[in-house]
Amino acid sequence: MYATENCIITLRYGMRNGRGEVLTTLNDSLPFTFLYGSGALLPSLETAVTGMCAGETKMVWVTKEQGFAGLDDDFCFDIIVDDIRAATTEELRLKRPLKNSEDCGDDCDCHK
Repeated sequence: MYATENCIITLRYGMRNGRGEVLTTLNDSLPFTFLYGSGALLPSLETAVTGMCAGETKMVWVTKEQGFAGLDDDFCFDIIVDDIRAATTEELRLKRPLKNSEDCGDDCDCHK
C-alpha cells in the first residue's frame, strides 16, 4: 500500500537544523500516526510522504517558508514510514486515527 488519501500512516523522523545539528534521531523518535490529508503533518512533509511504502526512507528539506514561520532556519527530516493502512469510515469522519491498543504503545502520542 502506498501513502495517499484515506490512509492512516505511521512514521518516525529524525531532524537536523540548517547547520546540521541533530535535534532528534530516528532511534529517539516516537511513532507519529496521522490521517493523510487531515492537516496533522506539515504540507511539505505530507507531499514528501506521498507514494511512499512501509519500510521506505527519505530525506526531506523543509525551509522556513514551507512550514516553520517564525523560525529563522531550515530543517532536514530523515523519515521512515513504519506502517500504512486504509482508514476506517469512522477515522475518515473524525479526520484522525482511532486509538487501537494493538497499534500503539503506552507512550504513543498519535491521538492527543
